[in-house]
Amino acid sequence: MVPAVNRERKWILIGGMILLLMGAFYRFYPEMESLLSASQEIETAKMQLDRYRQIAGRKEAITARYTDLKNRIEQAEKGLLAGTTPAIVAVEIQNILNEIAGKSKLTIHQMQILKEQKTESGAYLRVPVQVTIDSTVRELKDMLYGIETFPKVLKVTQIQIRAQQRGRGFGRVQSTITVTGFMKMNRDGSTA
Repeated sequence: MVPAVNRERKWILIGGMILLLMGAFYRFYPEMESLLSASQEIETAKMQLDRYRQIAGRKEAITARYTDLKNRIEQAEKGLLAGTTPAIVAVEIQNILNEIAGKSKLTIHQMQILKEQKTESGAYLRVPVQVTIDSTVRELKDMLYGIETFPKVLKVTQIQIRAQQRGRGFGRVQSTITVTGFMKMNRDGSTA
């Protein structure tokens, strides 16, 4: 027959079991923790892999967008002035302004080339030319319209208008107009 376990022995066995479990937990805790952290690493790696797959899936769309933007830039750059130096571009702007003034039946009284400036991106150069004309308001409007609608990219960046009084009313205005043309710079930042 199995001897009966008394109350003291029961508590000693329970205490021993608890100590044995605590010892086993203490001994095997690092391995259990690494198992848990390995499963977390696997989850993180799966999430990263999913993200990479999404990015790879968008490659074609991104490539198409890049090609579209590149074509648009090339198309827009066709509107830039073609000179190799700012001085040549300034002469081209002067010739354009003389042509537009001729169509508007205006005479340019003074023309001055101003200091060129790089754009914010540094890829293009602004070349401003300042002209002074005497005209009617309608002739001035025609000149400004001719500048803004010219096939090459020209912008009126500044305009000063002074009315000239003749008799009772204002018939003519004197205008100083700054027209800016743009040219592309080389990758190394030079113009030639």
